[in-house]
Amino acid sequence: MKHLIVLLSVVAFLHGTAEAQDKTAILNRTMKAGTFEASILEMRMPDDATAIMAKFSQAVAAKPDWIQTYVASQRLNPGEPLPYHENMGVTEREYARLIEAKAETKLRPVSNCNLIVTSNADGSLAVTGSGGAAVLNGLTIDSETMTIRYKDLSSTDCSVVIPKRTALVSINGLDWNTEKVTPPSTLTALSLTVGRYTDTTHGFLEFRATKAVGRAASMNHHLYLQWKPKDRRTKR
Repeated sequence: MKHLIVLLSVVAFLHGTAEAQDKTAILNRTMKAGTFEASILEMRMPDDATAIMAKFSQAVAAKPDWIQTYVASQRLNPGEPLPYHENMGVTEREYARLIEAKAETKLRPVSNCNLIVTSNADGSLAVTGSGGAAVLNGLTIDSETMTIRYKDLSSTDCSVVIPKRTALVSINGLDWNTEKVTPPSTLTALSLTVGRYTDTTHGFLEFRATKAVGRAASMNHHLYLQWKPKDRRTKR
């Protein structure tokens, strides 16, 4: 029995070592040191539906009591849209277009930036960005322990997901996700998804960092980013 326990311990150790090596290999393929042309992404409707949504949002915001009562009065199945009402501030045809456009909503580039990945002396990676991607500044990835750190937050909960379906994209890569609630009402959360698209060589990143007490958030970052694989410093 004693020998069996020792054998199982060795097998578990070897399995854990192999899994860590797999994660490190995926990270090395995905996040290479360099400066890369990147685009910040946002979930966007088609342009015609965006204009309709602006009118709809303005009308509903002007009648908060009505919309709450109207929603409460409907018995809808999950995913079923609200029936049209003239108080929505759009025509019935425009509202139908809004419902239709929901299926066309996807991540779209909204601005350009740089993604900079630097190898530190200890072997970890420092991830920074320019412009709207500057919220990444302070993010590090330890390729040995597979730990991410951001300011005073950290996560060791790393998993391999191949492919990973996230935010309407399909990638091969890694996920980190840690969320903690400390009584009575403190929330801290750190998550990172990095990978390569399954249909192109471009990289993809989704980053979230949150610190909140009750409804007051002292930090609330959420960023979608994609980048070209060629280091900008490399001569063409």
